[in-house]
Order: sequence, then C-alpha cells, then structure tokens
Amino acid sequence: MNKIIVALFGVVLTFGTLLTPTVVHGQFSSNQSVQGGLNDLKSAFPDTVAGDGDPQDLVRNIIEWALYIGAMLAVLFIIYGGYLYLTSGGNDSQVKKGKETVIYALVGLVVIVMAWVIVQTVYNFLVN
Repeated sequence: MNKIIVALFGVVLTFGTLLTPTVVHGQFSSNQSVQGGLNDLKSAFPDTVAGDGDPQDLVRNIIEWALYIGAMLAVLFIIYGGYLYLTSGGNDSQVKKGKETVIYALVGLVVIVMAWVIVQTVYNFLVN
C-alpha cells in the first residue's frame, strides 16, 4: 500500500510540474512583458561582459559553459568507472564500484543533455 501511495504521489508531482508552465503561461497575453523586462536590463550589462549587451545571452553563455564542464566531468567519470571495472581483477566490490560509477555518470550525462535542451528551448522562447 505504501508503494502505491509513493508511486501515485510521484505521478501527480510529475504531471503537476509539467503542467505548471502551461497554466502560468496562460496568464500572459504575449511574451512582450518578459522581453520588455529583459530589454530594460540591457543598460546594466556593458558590451564587454555580455557580448552585444543582451543579458539573456550572458545567462545563456554562463549556463552553457557550466553544462560543457559538467559533460566533460561526466565523460571523465565514465572513463574512470571503466578503468575501475577493467582493473578489478575479479574483486566483486571493485566491479560493483566500476559499474555504479559508469551508470551514475551516464545518468548525469543524460541529465546534462536534457538541461541543455531546456536552456535552448527557453532561450528561443524568450528571444524569438
């Protein structure tokens, strides 16, 4: 019974999280208020910091760099996990540690790719 409640809570939480942006977006007649607010911030960012002075470009660049660094770390952990697995020499704990490292690194890489897709979608929504 407890597993059913937890699963039901997870489904409700997931769908509630996915539907919230749709409901919130319905309150605006257009995205002009968001774009207008971002345009008002242009004067706060000099051209040397944000490229052409757009704060959304600056935020996007910072997020993309963080995602690139995270992806590189995930690839390094995949290599490290493979090294642990290959050099285990039959040691069950070392094999388990290597497998878990590879699996967690792959999950992290998938999360990073999904985050990159979300950043691109939000950026295209705000700018275009």
